[in-house]
Amino acid sequence: MYKLKWFLGLGILFIILNFDINAQNLVRNGSFENASACPVGLDELAFCDYWLPFGTNHPSPDYFHSCSSPHRMGIPNNAFGHQYAKSGQAYAGLIAYLTVEAEEEENWELSNNHREFIQTYLTYPLEEGKTYYAEFHVSLVEDCDYAIANLGLLMTVETPELTWPKIQFEYFKPQIRHDRNLVIADNKTWTKISGTFKAKGGENVLTIGNFDNDERTKVKKNKSAKLNNIFRKKFLPKIAYYYIDDVKVMAVDSLNKDVQTQPAIVHRKPLNDEYFGTISVGDKVQLNNIYFEFDKATLLAESFFELNKLFNLLQENQDMEIRIEGHTDIIGSDKYNETLSRKRAEAVVDYLVKKGIGKTRIFFKGYGRSAPVASNESEKGRSLNRRVEFLILKK
Repeated sequence: MYKLKWFLGLGILFIILNFDINAQNLVRNGSFENASACPVGLDELAFCDYWLPFGTNHPSPDYFHSCSSPHRMGIPNNAFGHQYAKSGQAYAGLIAYLTVEAEEEENWELSNNHREFIQTYLTYPLEEGKTYYAEFHVSLVEDCDYAIANLGLLMTVETPELTWPKIQFEYFKPQIRHDRNLVIADNKTWTKISGTFKAKGGENVLTIGNFDNDERTKVKKNKSAKLNNIFRKKFLPKIAYYYIDDVKVMAVDSLNKDVQTQPAIVHRKPLNDEYFGTISVGDKVQLNNIYFEFDKATLLAESFFELNKLFNLLQENQDMEIRIEGHTDIIGSDKYNETLSRKRAEAVVDYLVKKGIGKTRIFFKGYGRSAPVASNESEKGRSLNRRVEFLILKK
């Protein structure tokens, strides 16, 4: 019996070590190589295809690529220190732990449990009862005061609401978690965090970061931090910042199969159908989960997943032309609502153009309150009327 268990364990280990040979990674752009533009400053993860920034406050994960200027967001040299990519020429970066005690006269404070996270959609949702293997690699930056142990990978059906209270009460339970007692202090090489888990079914959103509260987070002073730490300044923060690279999620039962024979892949719908269903010239499609600041045309980060679906649709259909159409409810004057809806539609266009879609392919128009889809007599109806759609002009 002992020998049998030993051979079974050895077989599982062999399968995991040989994952990359036959299994397909469900994470698109898992090494962060593909981007719509070179990063030039902080807070530009949105330039990286398929990846989005999230956080408990203003989300500002960063993007590093060799195409950027050295000593800013480049590779291997950047504003945070020196590190080569685990593979390729790019990686992401995020604050995994931060507590700031700013001077009172500065009037600048951050609550405990401040975190940054990076998120992406998988190529298709996970299947109920199936076992999956996931891994990602991290490296502590050189110019960083502290190191932590608490990093993990969370799979959810919907986009998680990453707030201070939910972090405090440890609402999220990542499927893959690094040993909470083993601080990741290596800033010379990359540390792999990996494991297997059984899917509940429908998980489609992948999030990486520190899901433990400040009390549970194991923190250690980074004695090798350089004196030119860009975070230290006059606020004296405790901060742990990590580079992230090579993210993978793969089905365990696909390890010893030819990828081309996997039923889940052979029978997948075309990408266009996955995004918005079958569409033709003249069709209007509503963009779900598009959010703006109240009474403004400033897009919120929660909108980026849906907008990236539209970006991918346009990327895969280079001849397609669309018009973004904004709508409001009945509250306010006709002129005010027409202006607000037009500016919001224009904000969507600006986002897509910055991602790399040509201006000649996207138009916009604001309809204000002139084209309701529901009654404006109730709040539910008014919320349905506040929407953004796109019209297929050419396919």
